[in-house]
Amino acid sequence: MTEIFLVFLALGFMATAAFVVVMNRLRRTKATYALYAVRDKLISLVANDSLSEDSAVFKHYYKRINMLLQYAPNIGIDQAYKSFLLLKNGNNTNFLEAFEKAREETENVLSSKELESEEISRVVQDYYSTHMEMVLSHSSATRFFYYALRHKILNMDALKKLPISLQKAMAMVNFSDDEIENIYERRNCMN
Repeated sequence: MTEIFLVFLALGFMATAAFVVVMNRLRRTKATYALYAVRDKLISLVANDSLSEDSAVFKHYYKRINMLLQYAPNIGIDQAYKSFLLLKNGNNTNFLEAFEKAREETENVLSSKELESEEISRVVQDYYSTHMEMVLSHSSATRFFYYALRHKILNMDALKKLPISLQKAMAMVNFSDDEIENIYERRNCMN
């Protein structure tokens, strides 16, 4: 009787593990296609003359999207980090310096008049949502810590004890989350 129970328990565990693996792959694939959709929307804005191909907004986000897509769907934290900070492979840059530089560059782009257009700001919001989803779909640990912080189960001090790769992932996800909220607030303040 105990053997039968253990067999069913083992089968249940294996089925659950297989389900988790399949769901993570589907989540990554979905995020990849969503990123293609964001890139298509960005190109559509240029084709409809809503956005100039020479604009800082188009260049900035088109470059970032293409850097992410070159690694998709199996993007790792390191690849997401490099594309987020616009680093070349093998470039050893201090994380905090590169992160601050990326933040400044993004803030300059986000202060652009072009983002006053609801259409353009929605595409940029979609970019950040998709970027966040790609990072979260890669790592169960990142996903756990993100939701734990978001729902106030953990505090920011707990992040300092995490491995560097998880700290980088959390920084990218939090940055994307903050930018989504900033764009949303800016768009609503204009109305």
